[in-house]
Amino acid sequence: MSAAMEKARFKDVSCLAHTLQIVIKDSVFNQKEVSNVITICRRLVGHFKHSVKANKQLKAARETFHMPQKCMIQDEPTRWNSTLHMLQRVLEQRRPLALVNPGLDRTNGIHLTPSQWSLIEAISEILSLFENATLAISNVGETIPIINSITTSLKENYTLKDMTNDFLASLQRRFGNCESDQCYATATILDPRFKTKVFVSNEAVIAAKQHILSEMDKLETSKISALSGEMESSNAANFTVSSNSSTNFYSN
Repeated sequence: MSAAMEKARFKDVSCLAHTLQIVIKDSVFNQKEVSNVITICRRLVGHFKHSVKANKQLKAARETFHMPQKCMIQDEPTRWNSTLHMLQRVLEQRRPLALVNPGLDRTNGIHLTPSQWSLIEAISEILSLFENATLAISNVGETIPIINSITTSLKENYTLKDMTNDFLASLQRRFGNCESDQCYATATILDPRFKTKVFVSNEAVIAAKQHILSEMDKLETSKISALSGEMESSNAANFTVSSNSSTNFYSN
């Protein structure tokens, strides 16, 4: 596939969803406080998954708050979005858990402090940005709007500065200035949903427009050359037929 792309002179564009997953691995799980709270949530979920008594208590607590009986979600460490879903379910079940938690043994490391609850909310908010982005991706023209949207949201997050800074650094390392990439910029401008509205840099817009006009000129020149070649071939063929007819007439 790579050889075919190179031979056809097509630009090799990395999968945006896959690259975003690498960004998440670069930035989330190497943060100690984040890893600690995720570990606690895993133990908490595991406790209710494996203890029939604890699970019955949690069900009763849900009934007290007239909440639907949704099971706790155990994440798969190799799939970051499953960790997000686990954290979201833990947040959703916060009130029933608060009713059951006083009966838990805190020495088991499954007690969450108020600051840790706030941390879970912040982690979930950031990871949701990436999940929404990966679910929305359908073509290369969405790269610039998605990266710019994520970057803006991260810069406005003041809760987890270390983690958001790691995210921003990883995005910069993986994507660089994607607006200056002719492939991304052209695809975005030609997408009627976005055009130039999602660009941050006006210089990038000007450069992309010039590139598009240049490619259109090349295409028009190529078409004219092709038409001229066809006309020359047609004229040559007509001349040959005419010559053969004249020869046949005089020979008769």
